[in-house]
Amino acid sequence: MSQAAAIVRDARQQAGLSLRELARRAETSHATLSRYESGAVEPSFAVVERIVAACGLQMDIALSVDDDVRLERLMAKLSPTERLQTIANWDRLRGRAAS
Repeated sequence: MSQAAAIVRDARQQAGLSLRELARRAETSHATLSRYESGAVEPSFAVVERIVAACGLQMDIALSVDDDVRLERLMAKLSPTERLQTIANWDRLRGRAAS
């Protein structure tokens, strides 16, 4: 199971919501939500964030040392333009989290 799938499932269970109720709150179908939870479809970060918010929860992200190494390896595979876009996206997300 992917991390996104686990986050979506855990958030729904913590909120005590059915798939149908969470789908209604997150403005998606229960079938799509089920595919996210099973790992059949990988939702974007923005979608996971929206689903977690629909559960009345807030995401808190922390990277471990292993995650830092993996992130460095992934960043090294990106083109310079992709790296800049990734950094800009992280800055935007940090700014949103701070407000």
